[in-house]
Amino acid sequence: MRIGNRLHHFLKEFMEANSVAELVDLLQSATVELGYDCFSLVQHVDLRGPLENVVALSTYPSEWIKRFVSRGYHRFDPVVATSHRYGAPFNWSLISSVLAMTKRQNRVFIEARRFGIVDGLTVPLHMPGERLATCTFATGKRKNALIEQLATAHVIATFAYQAARDLIQGPPRKPWPPPLTDRQIDCVALSAAGKTEWEIAQILSLAPATVHYHLTQAMRRYGVFNRQQLLFHALRDGLISFCDIEPVLPPQ
Repeated sequence: MRIGNRLHHFLKEFMEANSVAELVDLLQSATVELGYDCFSLVQHVDLRGPLENVVALSTYPSEWIKRFVSRGYHRFDPVVATSHRYGAPFNWSLISSVLAMTKRQNRVFIEARRFGIVDGLTVPLHMPGERLATCTFATGKRKNALIEQLATAHVIATFAYQAARDLIQGPPRKPWPPPLTDRQIDCVALSAAGKTEWEIAQILSLAPATVHYHLTQAMRRYGVFNRQQLLFHALRDGLISFCDIEPVLPPQ
C-alpha cells in the first residue's frame, strides 16, 4: 500500500467503525494490502486474565493464539521485549541486534513457524500511563518491509489502536486540568534527578522553603505522602520521563 488515497480511506474508515468486528475486518484488509497475512493489535497484559476493557484483537491462527495465551508466552515474547527497547516500527530481522535471545524466546519463534507465523513487522504503541501495546503484521514467508511500508504501517497501527481504544474503553475523557503547576513540575523533575531541596533552590533561584512548599503541594494534589509515590504519578502522567531520573551509584 502506498501513502495516498488508499491509506486515507482506511484511516477514515477506522475512525468511523461502529463495532470491534468492523474494525477487525478493516484492519485485516489493510494488513493484506501491506503484504502480510494476519495482524495482532494487543495491549500487553496477562491475556490469561479478564480481558474486559483490554484491546486484544487478532487474526492470527486460532490454535496459535490458544497456545500463546495458555503457555503465558507474553512474558518472554521476543517481539514484546524488543518493543520495550525500540520505539519505531521494526522488521523482525532487527530483533537479534536489539535483544540477546534466550532459549525460550527462540522457542516462541520456532513454535510460531509451525502455525504459519514466519516473519513480521511490529509497531510499538506507547501511551503515557498505560501498558505498552503493539500492532504486528505477520506473514508465512520471509519479508523485510522497506521504509515506506514501515511508515505506512506506523500510521495504520496508530489510527487503528485509537479506534480500538474508543470502541472498547470508551471515547477519551474531557481534558483534565494539569495535575501540577509548571513550577511544581520543575521541582519534581529535579527531585527525580537526585537533587536536594537546597540544590533545587539554587538551580531555580528559589528559597529552600519555597521548594519544600512546591513539593508538598504536589504531593497533596496527588494525595500521596512521600516523594517516591509522587515520582511514580508524575512518570505515569508523562510530566517527567525516565531521562529525568539519575541512577544512584554505589559509593566507591
